[in-house]
Amino acid sequence: MNDRVIGLVLCTAATVAFAYYTVWALVTPFIDDDHPVLDWFPDRRYAVLLPAALGALLVACVCVFLGSVMAVHLRNHGPKSKFA
Repeated sequence: MNDRVIGLVLCTAATVAFAYYTVWALVTPFIDDDHPVLDWFPDRRYAVLLPAALGALLVACVCVFLGSVMAVHLRNHGPKSKFA
């Protein structure tokens, strides 16, 4: 599979996911609770909880990465400082 096909598949998947989430978060609150279209979507509270959890996970991963880089740098170069 060449890179263009992979890029097209990823862009299509991202577009579909964004459209689904947009309809889920912005349109479904205005649909009656007994409408059958709501069976296609999870509960509305997950529309807020899912991005919040993914954002927290992203921040945690960035913090762990930066902490590990700083620890390796400190181990290799010691605690000396240019300003002291």
